[in-house]
Amino acid sequence: MFRNELSEMRNELKNIRDNFTKLRDTMLVCNKNLEEIDSRVTKLENRMEEREHKYKSMELENTIAKLRIQLSERDQDLLANDLEISGLPEQKGEVAINTVILCARK
Repeated sequence: MFRNELSEMRNELKNIRDNFTKLRDTMLVCNKNLEEIDSRVTKLENRMEEREHKYKSMELENTIAKLRIQLSERDQDLLANDLEISGLPEQKGEVAINTVILCARK
C-alpha cells in the first residue's frame, strides 16, 4: 500500500511539474506577444508624433504665407495712396509733407 501511495504521489508531482512547465511556456509566449505589441504601439506613437509635427509645421507655414500676402496687400494699398509730385525742388532735411502743405496754401 505504501508503494501505491508513493507511486501516486510521484505521478501527481510529475503532473504538477508538467503543468508548471506548460504554464511557464504559456507565460513566455504571452510575454513575447506583449513585447511585440509594445513595440508596435511605440512605433505608432512615433509616427503619430511625426505627423502632428508635420501638421503643425504646415499650419505655421500657411499662417506665414497668409501674413505675407496680407502685408503685400497692405503695401499695395499704401502705394495706391501715394502721390508723386514732380517739379518741386526738395532740400536735404526737409519734410516733404510740409512743402506740399505750403504749396497747397498758396
